[in-house]
Amino acid sequence: MFRAKIFGMKRMHSSSDSTAQAGARRAVLVGINAYQGQPLFGCVSDILAVKRFLIDEREFPAEHVRVLLDHDATRGAILVALDELARVSRPGDEAVFYFCGHGVRLPTADPMARERYDEALCPVEFDWTAKTALLDDELRALFDSFAEGVAITWVMDACHAGEL
Repeated sequence: MFRAKIFGMKRMHSSSDSTAQAGARRAVLVGINAYQGQPLFGCVSDILAVKRFLIDEREFPAEHVRVLLDHDATRGAILVALDELARVSRPGDEAVFYFCGHGVRLPTADPMARERYDEALCPVEFDWTAKTALLDDELRALFDSFAEGVAITWVMDACHAGEL
C-alpha cells in the first residue's frame, strides 16, 4: 500500500520562476539504508546521485547541500537541518528536502484527527514509536515556517506496506 500526503504547498513556485532563479539554492538530503532489523538498499546511493545532480546540473553550491546518511540521519539531526534551512531561506531562494528511507503510519494520539493514523518518516533510530518518528504534523509546521516566496521542493522516497 502506498499513501502520500501533500503538506503546506501554498508557498511553492515553479523552478522557472525568475525570483527563485535569482536567490540562493540550498538542500537537505537524507538517505538511510542502515535500519536495525529492516535495512534498505539503494537509499544512500540515490541521495549521492541527487547531490551530484543538484551541484552539477542545478548549480547548487556544494557547501549549501547538506547530506545526512545512515547513522548521521537521526531524528534530531534531520530536524536541526530542516530548521536551519527554513531560518536561512529568504524570498527568491530555492530550498530542497529529499528523504529516501522508510515511511510508516502510526496510531495517532490526536483526538481531533480525522484519521486514526499519523503518516511519518523514519529516522535511523526509529523504534515504532511516535517519539522517534518525524510525524506529518511536525513536518507541516516546519515547512510552514519557511518565508513566503521561498520555492520549496520536497521529495519523499518512502512508503509503508501492510498493516500495523
